[in-house]
Amino acid sequence: MNSRGTGIGRDRSRRKMNAILVFSSSRRMLSVCIALAVALIVAMFNLDLFFVENLSPHIRMDNFPSNHDGNKNNPHTNVTLTRRLVSLGSETSPLLTLPSYIDSALSDLNDPYRKGQDLPFFFHIPKAAGTSLLGYLGTCVELVLSTRRGASFQSDTIEIIELEGMRYVNADATTPQGIQHANELHLVSSGKVDLIKTSLFTPSLQLFSPSNKGKMFAMFRHPIERHTSEFYYLQSATHEGSYRDFLVNWTLEEWAQSQYIGQNWVTRMLANKQSGPLNDEDLQLAKEILRVKCLIGLTSKMEESIERIEAYFGWSPKDRQKSPTRFISGIECKEQFFGQHGTHVNRNRHPDVLPNTETWSILQSVNTFDLPLYHYAVQ
Repeated sequence: MNSRGTGIGRDRSRRKMNAILVFSSSRRMLSVCIALAVALIVAMFNLDLFFVENLSPHIRMDNFPSNHDGNKNNPHTNVTLTRRLVSLGSETSPLLTLPSYIDSALSDLNDPYRKGQDLPFFFHIPKAAGTSLLGYLGTCVELVLSTRRGASFQSDTIEIIELEGMRYVNADATTPQGIQHANELHLVSSGKVDLIKTSLFTPSLQLFSPSNKGKMFAMFRHPIERHTSEFYYLQSATHEGSYRDFLVNWTLEEWAQSQYIGQNWVTRMLANKQSGPLNDEDLQLAKEILRVKCLIGLTSKMEESIERIEAYFGWSPKDRQKSPTRFISGIECKEQFFGQHGTHVNRNRHPDVLPNTETWSILQSVNTFDLPLYHYAVQ
């Protein structure tokens, strides 16, 4: 009995020891599995970061056609998107490749400005300090501008016209007809213009080529502030082609809900989609254009923006003899446009629209794409 009892005790001890060994082995195996899982997650995370940091977004489009006759030849109808990446639990932008008609016409922002080859290309967003900026660049920096001011002096050759102390070429990119005329005269390669201004983003790109690219820059303003300013300006701007005399009797709310307001104007211009509903692909394309091609200024940081534009292009205001008895320094000239007591060209005083009001909500509803685009530009 004692030997049997001793044997049974040994068996029990052996089984207990085996159980302990199995449990320990299981714990080690679990630890190994956890370590492998962590390593795999880290590797996948690093791979995602690699794609996010090293790949540009991809939109594949056909070449932009030479004619711009509506949606039939609109290259934006051929947009296809590739994969999306997820990093840190949030979705990044779609991977895009800019269409060739943009990439071949505009130099990348990170590429150095080549004076004599690249031509400054100002994408003019209405009521975003563009008139003041051009007035300063033409008057104080003494650039030769291509704007609608010189369009009435069209001829068979590129000529420089002086008007009110500023110089313009007699070819412009502000209308389809002007773009065609400027293209026929080879405006960009003429060497006679320092800056092209336009609001017609896509049609104007045909003026440029891989050997003479545009260097894009733009001034951005909060869309609701911009629309508010635009409405009150158009009520009295009889010289504007978009002037409508009946707006004098309209309210801002009525105008914001009418066909006359440009809904998501900036996104539509950049995405080349003038009609029909916009979608996330249009917004991502507009963002990518800004990211890769555009030097951005903000009306909310005007002084800083002007300095950034000047530094990028190597511009500075010039001292000059304004009259036989009047000398004006470059700094003084700049103050006349942007100083506390400056002229502020086209500035019209009007009531502000406050957040959390009905008017704000209405204007917000017609800027559902321009608002996130603006916030992206601010970043």
